[in-house]
Amino acid sequence: MKRVFLPATGLVLSIYFAASGYMYATQESHIFKPNPIEKPVTEVFPGARIYPINTADGINLKLWVRETSPDQPYLLMFHGNAGNLSTRGDILKRLAANKLNVAIFSWRGYGKNSGTPSEQGLYTDARTVLNWLNDQGVDLQHL
Repeated sequence: MKRVFLPATGLVLSIYFAASGYMYATQESHIFKPNPIEKPVTEVFPGARIYPINTADGINLKLWVRETSPDQPYLLMFHGNAGNLSTRGDILKRLAANKLNVAIFSWRGYGKNSGTPSEQGLYTDARTVLNWLNDQGVDLQHL
């Protein structure tokens, strides 16, 4: 019995550790699913303006902003781990119909943005957009 159990256990553990190592090494490709095909802002989010923003590490980002009223709060939307900002047209139209000022950006590696998606890159990109909105006079306390 020991002759069968020990090799079988070793095989199962080897497969487990190999699969775990593979998942760890390739985790970002399982998390981030960018779509490079980007529809025009006029088709997806009519009335929005495009603002190019550069991060401190030289990545070019795209921000779409649609302002409905200066006295309304802003909603900063992250488009998620897949697609890009142009794949969120339905929700953008519903948010704008509620008279919210809406800003959505596509982070590095998504849409036509330069760079490669990563967790640290997402943090950098989000801080860059927040700082840009603050510089534009958006009250971040009501974001």
